[in-house]
Amino acid sequence: MKCEICHKKEATTQLEGSNADEIKYVCADCAGENGFFDDQDARDEGNDAVDEVLESLGGMLDSISKSLGGGEQDAEETGKKNLRRLEFPAQEIPPRLEFCGLLQLEGIFLTGELADARQILSENDIRMEGLPYATLPETGHLYRLTYRGKGAGRLDSVRETVRKVFDLELSAREALREELARLYADTTIRALAILQSAKLLSPDELIDLLSPMRLAATDGLVSGIKEQDLVRLATADNRRDYYRMNDDERAIVDADRADDINDIFAGVRLKWKKGMY
Repeated sequence: MKCEICHKKEATTQLEGSNADEIKYVCADCAGENGFFDDQDARDEGNDAVDEVLESLGGMLDSISKSLGGGEQDAEETGKKNLRRLEFPAQEIPPRLEFCGLLQLEGIFLTGELADARQILSENDIRMEGLPYATLPETGHLYRLTYRGKGAGRLDSVRETVRKVFDLELSAREALREELARLYADTTIRALAILQSAKLLSPDELIDLLSPMRLAATDGLVSGIKEQDLVRLATADNRRDYYRMNDDERAIVDADRADDINDIFAGVRLKWKKGMY
């Protein structure tokens, strides 16, 4: 898919427009030139400044109203336009659901409930944004949750809504361990087989394969590799630089990556037994 701004390079990420419902798929260069929040900027906003921003919104709207001499409705609309996009704090994601600083929803992906999660979040104007610089928005089923503050009590409302998604993911994982164990086993066994034998691996495919392996690791179903090693592998690539390479350069990097991953996962085993699924 070509960039919707320059129409030349391949689109690698999503860019939020001035309208909160407007999404464009753009290349890395146009994303940087058109105000895309890179990982650190978004994290700094979401984690360090969120409480101060939300607490001051009421006063800010009052000040806008007075300075413009307009009514409450005009002030509110002006305030909304000036509010910055905030990210739900990563430290508030339960450890079992956090992977690479993002919310991992591998469970509800496998149970087919991702649309339900989006519906729950949309009720409070919360958006699921996929992995930055990924070629597909669902890569690894890892998401950051972004929203726009609209009042002093906004963060509490966001927390309550997000917890519903946490509960949905935890319920899905329980179902995978029980009535959907065969699906769970099949997904992880396939992922490990590819990690052990693939000859080319892109960063996106690697994340897609590591996500179910990490899910299995949290359930004690993996031996031969530690959870923290899965995190290191998932974050090893500079995704922005990778997607600026040409096809020949990426092919060389993908081959080297596959060889390294083959070696790392050669001794990894899954603890599935036939009676478990």
